[in-house]
Amino acid sequence: MGCCGKTKKSTALADIKRERGCTDIIMLLAFLVSFAILPLIHSEAVKAGADPNKILRGVDMAGRICGTSGSVNNVAYDMTKLPYAAWPHPFYYDYKICVDKCTYTNATTLTAGASNMVYFYPSIQLAYYCIPDVSSALSVAISLNVSGSFSSSVEAAAQAVSDVITVWPYILISCGTAIIVAFIFMPLLRFMGKCIVWSALGCILVGLGGGGYFLYAYGVKSLEDGSLSTDNAEACKITAYVLWGITAIYFLVIFFLRKRIQIAIEVVKDAACAITDMPLLVTFPLFPVIVGAGYICVWLFMATYVWSVSSIAKDTTGIPSEMKEYKIPPGVANGVPTNYPEYWKFTRLTDWQYVAAYLFFHLLWMTQFLFYFAYLAFAGATADWYFTPRDEKGHKKRGKAENELSKWPIVSAVCRTIRYHVGTVATCAFIIAVIQFIRACVLYIEKKVSKDPPNKLQKAIFCLIHCYLKCLECCMDKINKNALVWCAVFGDNFPNSACSSFQLVWANLGRVAALHMVTGILLRITKLAIAAANAGIFAAVFTYYPDLKDKISSIIVPAVIVFLLSYFVATSFMIVFRSVIDTVFLCFLIDCEHNDAGNMMASVALQKLVGKYEADGSKEADEAKARRKRRPGYKEENTDEQQNLTDQVKPLY
Repeated sequence: MGCCGKTKKSTALADIKRERGCTDIIMLLAFLVSFAILPLIHSEAVKAGADPNKILRGVDMAGRICGTSGSVNNVAYDMTKLPYAAWPHPFYYDYKICVDKCTYTNATTLTAGASNMVYFYPSIQLAYYCIPDVSSALSVAISLNVSGSFSSSVEAAAQAVSDVITVWPYILISCGTAIIVAFIFMPLLRFMGKCIVWSALGCILVGLGGGGYFLYAYGVKSLEDGSLSTDNAEACKITAYVLWGITAIYFLVIFFLRKRIQIAIEVVKDAACAITDMPLLVTFPLFPVIVGAGYICVWLFMATYVWSVSSIAKDTTGIPSEMKEYKIPPGVANGVPTNYPEYWKFTRLTDWQYVAAYLFFHLLWMTQFLFYFAYLAFAGATADWYFTPRDEKGHKKRGKAENELSKWPIVSAVCRTIRYHVGTVATCAFIIAVIQFIRACVLYIEKKVSKDPPNKLQKAIFCLIHCYLKCLECCMDKINKNALVWCAVFGDNFPNSACSSFQLVWANLGRVAALHMVTGILLRITKLAIAAANAGIFAAVFTYYPDLKDKISSIIVPAVIVFLLSYFVATSFMIVFRSVIDTVFLCFLIDCEHNDAGNMMASVALQKLVGKYEADGSKEADEAKARRKRRPGYKEENTDEQQNLTDQVKPLY
């Protein structure tokens, strides 16, 4: 394949490559080194005077850390009796004082030293901070005896909240049943997918054409009766013409892509079959989520140390005008001197800001790594499933023998990924992390240079940059995913996998477009159907279950919450399903390029559509083979190898 290395088109393929080697070793070493640097950063941060208490506990206006003892500018202090940080003015985050308890901020519990407050407000304790209680501060005493619509609305809202509290265990159970409903929908997609897609496409055509007719008729009628001006009536007609033009173009696209749409439908049906055969694919994302949670804990630990490396300095800007009321009389409040002649604060060191930027990049890299690791595991298990021969009943052969699908294909895929392809996953993650880091830097620069009001030309330039970087990220993400599927099949490194898969997809853009059209329709309809079905089930439970029907006033709010939660679960399920669809599709393209009639691993329906089903498509297969011979660089397949594959993989008649 040119720059992609040796072509694999001339080699018949009956299974994924089992004998592999480690790929992208240099990036693997770089990924490991990035973790080895973290303990060094922690050690240097401790030497530089890092103190997480500066972040965890808060610092008052004199630079003293609440709840600790130490010194500021060689002046000792003891704040152990004042462990909490509070804000004299809740709108100014930088200016804090240390208090013994959070009731200090509330005027209703005024204490001797509360004169330090600019404004009094209720607060709640969160860790070592007294956070303003917004709900209490903004609450207004509402009498339920007040007549009118407002009182009725408050009462209805209270009843709805009471209903949700009553049925909350069933709402949690609905998340689990949503997964069960999603599995039930997989066989339905296999049998009704074609009907759903063509019906949806037909409805879109009818909607566009009917909308144009309605606008045209409305414009003509309005012009006759004078209900609209001439310009508005003509605008309705022009809009109708535009809709009719879109309808015609849409019809032509569907007509010329009809065969590719059929292929896409069969690919989705095969993906549904794969999910049904390998249900653990749906639960596997819990593994990277757990690993990611552990990494986040470590990352937060590191970030507190790095971010707390700072030096004490006097603020030369002075206290804001709104804080002028903050006049602390000399003396002692709560046993601590309150005479603050000037405002001191901790300033983060410039060198350690670069270290913080490295930590942020590492977070992006690791997040993408976990995502692509899961994707390669999905791709490995799905590719293994695809290239496994079928038995006489049309099911994939299961067992430990060669050319049989193992009982735990996702476990086998994870083992292959960890043993051989961590470097490839790190490479894909590194590319996306670099783009995301650049986007974050551009956003930071935009906030720094933007004026108030912002310059319109400046906004336009930054908008174009953000758009370009987002498009670049989306394109590279798609290239990475295709490369990982190729790697799952052939075990190639990232450059060869990315280039080879890109050329294969580029040669099948029509099929790619049809697949995206079909999957977009099916996945949206399926998510709504799963959510609606699950919400309907629990609406019936809320209505007819004896222990509930007399305890709730209405099923509407609980049913809506179940619908929203079910839609979220269905969306998560469809992310896995979409990954399986993309893998099956690329495996199908590889299958078409490598295997002739009788040797394809695709389902019977797909083989018929591409003319490679030996019983029904020998003529089409000969034509396809003749077309491949006319391609530059074509090499004749090894007939002995093809014969062996024919013996191994017999078509289903």
